[in-house]
Order: sequence, then C-alpha cells, then structure tokens
Amino acid sequence: MQATLIAYLFAHQKLSLPGIGSFAIEHVPARVNFANKQLQPPFPVVRFSMEHAMPDNHFYDFVCNQLQLDQATAINKHNEYCYQLKSNLQQHKQVHLSGLGTLNREFANTYTFQSDIDVEQLYPTIAIERIIREDATHAITVGDKELSNTEMKVILQDEVTTTDKWWWWAIALTIVALIPILIYHFA
Repeated sequence: MQATLIAYLFAHQKLSLPGIGSFAIEHVPARVNFANKQLQPPFPVVRFSMEHAMPDNHFYDFVCNQLQLDQATAINKHNEYCYQLKSNLQQHKQVHLSGLGTLNREFANTYTFQSDIDVEQLYPTIAIERIIREDATHAITVGDKELSNTEMKVILQDEVTTTDKWWWWAIALTIVALIPILIYHFA
C-alpha cells in the first residue's frame, strides 16, 4: 500500500492521509546567485501539513487500478493503512516512509516530516559566467532614462574626446630651445 501511495503522490503532486495530514510536492523555481556566480536549478520539495483533507474519488480510482481492488476494499485498505501508520507513530514516535522520508510524532499528536530526497544530488548547481557581447545591442537604464548600449557609447565618447595636448607644447618648447643653440653653433 505504501508504494502505491508514494506513486500517487509523485504522479498527482498531493496525498491525503486521514488523521495524520497531507503531503504535497511543490516546485521551487531556479535562482541565480550573482555573488557566487551560480545557477541553482529548479527542484521539487515534498511538504507536509497537518491539514486533514479526505482523499477524493480520483485517489481511490488510482488505488483500485494499481492494486486491482474494488473501491470499497480500496477505501478500507487505505483507512487500515492510515490507522496502522498512526498507531506506529504513537508507539515509536517515528515512521520511515521508504522513498519519501521520515514522519515524526511531536507533542500533542502533531507531526513533522523530514525528507530523504537529496535534491542537490539530483539537480547540481551550475557555475555561470557573464557573457559580454560587443556587437549586441541591449537596453541600459541610466537614471530615469532607458538607452541602448550604442547610444551610451556615443554619449561617453563625446565626453572623452577632450584629448590632452601637452606633447604639442613639449615639441614647441624643444624647437624654441634648439633654435638659439643651432644659431650659436653654426654662426
């Protein structure tokens, strides 16, 4: 029965266990860590909540098809499994659900869940580097204006065109200093 329940959870993203709680699979989106230059992948997370929702007919149809049972027997087997799981939690304070994780009983009949699925092994983090394309045009926000990178190059080139002309002055002073020396030497 446990394998059938876990198969239902992964196929339909939710599973209700009456008297215990509900499991749901949530998808965490991919994230970019700019500081460490990493792309962290999207991954599924199994969440457990204490809300007591009853399984729907779709769940019982799934159990009937998997175990080749009629619906009344499937409902009975599911209720027996939940009762057995709850009594195991009362006696041992934790139950391992193979392929999923460990369900722990805390005080006052509250439950917590610790997943066995190591997401980092399934979905590794990827190292990324910024790619700068010289010929590509893209938008840049400067203050409250949005300009393209080619427009910004033109603006910045206009500001940089004031070149230093000190070397012209150095050549002129050298010529002025050489003229009296050459006149004195050839005269």
